[in-house]
Amino acid sequence: MKANLLVTGILALSMFACRQAELPGVKQGLIDLRNYDFESSPPLNLEGDWEFYWQEFRSAEAFGKASQEAGKASLHPPENRKVSFIKVPGQWQTQGFPAYGYATYHLRILLPRSRPELAIAMTNAATAYKLYVNGRLTSENGQIGKSEMESVPFLKHTTLHLPWLTTEAATEMDLVIHVSNFHFFQAGLWNTIKLGRVGAVERASRQKFVLDVIVLSSLMTMGFYHLGLYLNRRKDSTPLYFGGFCILLAFRAITLGERLILDAFPWIPFTIVHKMEFFTLYAGSAVFTSYIESLFRVEFSGRVSVVMRTFFTGAAFVVVAFPMSVYGYTLSFVQAGIVLGICYFMYVLVKAFSHGRAGARLFVVGFAFFAITIVIDILKTLGYLFSVPYSSSYGFLVFIVFQGVVLSRKFARAFTEAENLAGELKLLSEELDAKVKDRTSELNATLGTIRHDLSIAKTVQEQSLLIETDARRSLEIEWRYLPMSEVGGDFYAVNRVKEGVHRILLADATGHGVQAALITMAIKGFYDNLKDQDVDPGTLMRMFNTGFMERYAALKSFVTATIVDIDTKRQILTYASAGHPASLVLRNGKADLLERRGKMIGILKEANYATHEVSFPPGSRLYLFSDGVFEQFDGAGAEFGEERAQRILGEHMGRSLTESLDGLLDDLKGFLKGKPMQDDATILGFEFSAARQSE
Repeated sequence: MKANLLVTGILALSMFACRQAELPGVKQGLIDLRNYDFESSPPLNLEGDWEFYWQEFRSAEAFGKASQEAGKASLHPPENRKVSFIKVPGQWQTQGFPAYGYATYHLRILLPRSRPELAIAMTNAATAYKLYVNGRLTSENGQIGKSEMESVPFLKHTTLHLPWLTTEAATEMDLVIHVSNFHFFQAGLWNTIKLGRVGAVERASRQKFVLDVIVLSSLMTMGFYHLGLYLNRRKDSTPLYFGGFCILLAFRAITLGERLILDAFPWIPFTIVHKMEFFTLYAGSAVFTSYIESLFRVEFSGRVSVVMRTFFTGAAFVVVAFPMSVYGYTLSFVQAGIVLGICYFMYVLVKAFSHGRAGARLFVVGFAFFAITIVIDILKTLGYLFSVPYSSSYGFLVFIVFQGVVLSRKFARAFTEAENLAGELKLLSEELDAKVKDRTSELNATLGTIRHDLSIAKTVQEQSLLIETDARRSLEIEWRYLPMSEVGGDFYAVNRVKEGVHRILLADATGHGVQAALITMAIKGFYDNLKDQDVDPGTLMRMFNTGFMERYAALKSFVTATIVDIDTKRQILTYASAGHPASLVLRNGKADLLERRGKMIGILKEANYATHEVSFPPGSRLYLFSDGVFEQFDGAGAEFGEERAQRILGEHMGRSLTESLDGLLDDLKGFLKGKPMQDDATILGFEFSAARQSE
């Protein structure tokens, strides 16, 4: 049975070969189709040796007369005509002629007397042509000329109907094609010209058109799909490169062969379309290099990637910056680079396959199909293949199919893993719920303990903020202490130093909450040993700073403080400041500030603090603040500020001391508009009245 199949296959191939051999071809500028059945046969390739006249534009009329003279005597030109022949399809620069120049192609076609309406599938000719059929101008691309100034390049396939030929009695078709090229390094009739029945030629053209539209829509869809994937997840650049390459290849597909872009947008200059053809090839090669590298970073050499991308990007720049006569010469170099790149990509893919990378096997197969079509396109461009169409875009569609299989397997594995993880997560969630309940119970118990401890700490801190009764006999005293939480970082104390002299300390430790509260306890413990010293406030502040740093330097904490001594007998007020906000003195209807002076406690061990003295007659008031009063911000970020607080207290001079403090806090709450305070705030108010002096 195997032998029978083999024999059958050989016979089929032999019949096909015989059929191909039976097809007529062009010999010495003539093709005999008198016995060719146009009705049942496909369009015929007009391939073979055409007459060729270098550096001449011979008139179609002259050829018509010569053909009549040849008449019935011979099927070939008369011997007295000097004729050279050239292979069509083919590039004349590969057959002994310069690339730049002009020439005339001529072909006599002997037709059967009975024939259907015929059509010609006319290729593009590099880089401009005029086609005459039996002396009639039937088609032209661009503008032919005998110099670069006279010629205009244009390349596009077209289908030509010849209805008038059917009605003519002549049984001969005379094709004359004038071709000129002064813009590209390749020239001539480099693709196959077909002749056949109108229906068959049109059907082949429609099939090519539909196929190109399918390729275009598929590539554009895949391109934008992958660009969308990248925009939604930019951590992985692979979809960006793949989508970009799809779009570039789609544009290349519509700038080749039929050049569909010119059917849709005929106003686009051909020079731009030709640049797009080259640019998409060069830029696409650079993008595809980045795509392969992003997939197989372990196997892909970084240096090779830089060299390849630089090479292809540089070539793309040449296309953009220079005319066709210049960038055309880059094609051979880029094609060589593409072939080398294909070899390196295959090496990378095989290496990835040997490493057991997921999907590498299918990737190798798909890329092999794509690589073969790229090589076919290169051979066609170099003039080694003519009948086959440009096929790299079709090969890439096959590559996409294999990519789809790889992606579907990848997604299936990911879905399976997701299901497994979901099951494990459900078990973990159930275990976690139980653990959370246990931990919540423990945390609630701990939180209750913390709240109880904080309540005790709050009571201890409030009891440590004492104002001695002696001072309240000589001065009217009001205070407001507003910590952010249960405990705060502000500390104050008022005590009697000696007869008629009362000492006030207001300190603010950096930070908030428990940490700052602990610092205040340290301040209290240390200050209690110093507060009764009969020294001026500056000396006492220096002693306080030195001792604090010796004992608590390891805490890395700083304290602002102000110490004020009020001498009711001498009616003076002496004070020293360690970076604390300015205090306010109201006397004789005027407001004066006790400015912020000196370094904060805890910065410099040997710091000195000056003592300042102002008068403090009966009727005077003193207000001390922590910076939490001023450094409060509303929802718009505006600060309450020292000036605002001092202005409000100045406006309340006619009210009682209690009312003035409450008024200030009311204005502060109105300023915050329900926003919580951002720092501990303390206000101390003192009034020296004449009635208390007489007592």
